[in-house]
Amino acid sequence: LSPGLNSATIYLKSNDANNPSYPVTVIARMPGGNANVRALEGNIVDATFDESTNILYYVSAQPNKLVAYDVIAKTVVREVVLGKAPTSLAVSEDFTKALVGHGGVISVVNLTSQSVAKTIEVTGILADIEFAADGWCAYTEGGNYNIQWTNIYWVNLSDDSVTKGSTIYEDCMIKKVPKQDYIIGSEKELSAGIYVYDINNRSEKAEFFESFKSFWFADNYIVSSNGNIYRLSDIVSKDGYISGGLSPIGNLQYSTDNYYDIPWINHCNTTHSIFALKNQDYQTVSSLIYQFEDNDYTLVNTYMYDNLYQPDAQTTAYEVEARYVFANSLGTELSVLRKGKNNNNWSVEFISVQQ
Repeated sequence: LSPGLNSATIYLKSNDANNPSYPVTVIARMPGGNANVRALEGNIVDATFDESTNILYYVSAQPNKLVAYDVIAKTVVREVVLGKAPTSLAVSEDFTKALVGHGGVISVVNLTSQSVAKTIEVTGILADIEFAADGWCAYTEGGNYNIQWTNIYWVNLSDDSVTKGSTIYEDCMIKKVPKQDYIIGSEKELSAGIYVYDINNRSEKAEFFESFKSFWFADNYIVSSNGNIYRLSDIVSKDGYISGGLSPIGNLQYSTDNYYDIPWINHCNTTHSIFALKNQDYQTVSSLIYQFEDNDYTLVNTYMYDNLYQPDAQTTAYEVEARYVFANSLGTELSVLRKGKNNNNWSVEFISVQQ
C-alpha cells in the first residue's frame, strides 16, 4: 500500500436476483505522506481560481503574500509580498489585477508585473472586497459584533476617495456577478438580507428579505449555503425592497444524511458539475467532496480526501479539513485546500475525478 490514504472496493456476491452483488469499500491508512499532497506556506485567508489558465490565487498571512499556484505543474509560479496581513481577496475578471483587503488598507496589485501598484488607506477591517466599474471598488467591514450596523463603501482607485454607501451589517459578503454590472451582497450575521448593487452608479438597486449566508455563482444561477438554487435573473432584475423573498428552482441533492450548511462550492463548466463540501456538524467539515450535475442537481459521485496529514516521518500526523475545492479546466482533477483542524498549517491535495 502507498503512504497515506488507500481505498479499494470489494463486491460481495448475493443470491438476490435484483441485487446480485453488493459493493463494500475498505479504507486503510499507511504511515507517511500522501504523494498527491503538497504543503503550502502561510495561513490562507481567501482564494480564487482562473479556470482558463489553471492558476490558483490565494492570499496568506505569516508570511503576508499573494500567491499564484499552477495546479497542473503543482508549484508556485508567482508571489507578491504584502505589507500587512490580508483579510480578503478579489481578482479582476481578466485576471490582470487584484485587490487585497487588510485592516485599514487596500493593496492594489498588478498581476502582470507581479507588484503592489499602490495602497489606499480606508476605514475598518475589510471583511470583503470586489471590483466595481470605471476604476472603482467596493468593500465591507468586518467585526466581532462590535461594529454591527455599518455601510458598504465605494473607493475610487485613481484618486483614493471613499464614498459611504447604503447601510448593511458587519461581515456582509459581496461578489461581482460575472460579466454583468452588479454586485450581490449577503448578510452572514443576520437572519436575512440580500442586496443588489449597480456598480455603474454605485448604489443599492434592490434588497430581498432572504437568507443566503454564503453563496456562489454557477453560470446563470446562484447556489446558497443551504443548497438552494436561484435564477440570477430573478435577483438582478428587481428594484426596491422585496419582502416576499426569493423562490428557489432546485436544491443540491445530498445523500439522506443530515448536514448543517455548505462551506464551499465550485462550478466546473466543462463537465457541468458542481463540487461541494458540507459541514456534518457545527464544528466539523465532512471528509467527502460531493459532485452534482449542474442541470438537475442530482448527486453524481463522492470523493474522499485524506483528513490526516503527516508532512514527514519526523512530524506527528494531524487532522485537516477541506476549506476550498477547485476543479481544473478539463474537470479531471480537484485541488483541495486543507487546513489543520487545530493549527494554521495548509496543504493541497490533488484528487482525480471519475469520468
